[in-house]
Amino acid sequence: MNAVIDKTGRVVIPISIRSDLNLVPGSELEISLEGENIILHPKKKECLVQKDGITFVSSEWQGETDISKILQKIRESRDMEYGKDWKK
Repeated sequence: MNAVIDKTGRVVIPISIRSDLNLVPGSELEISLEGENIILHPKKKECLVQKDGITFVSSEWQGETDISKILQKIRESRDMEYGKDWKK
């Protein structure tokens, strides 16, 4: 995918990427430089928050609100990071 920098230095992130990452107007991004690469990382807000021993979806969460889908994404992310046999 290609993008063009406009005269004020702005780049439009394609809608498909914004949708995949749940980026909406006002979403914050961290920007860093790695060699000759510009890296953008969405600043993640915690989707699950614990208060008084109860887990709930944060009111600041802008992504998926179906808890089963949230948990599935967390499990998939954990499996990718630690491997599917991490529990054994």
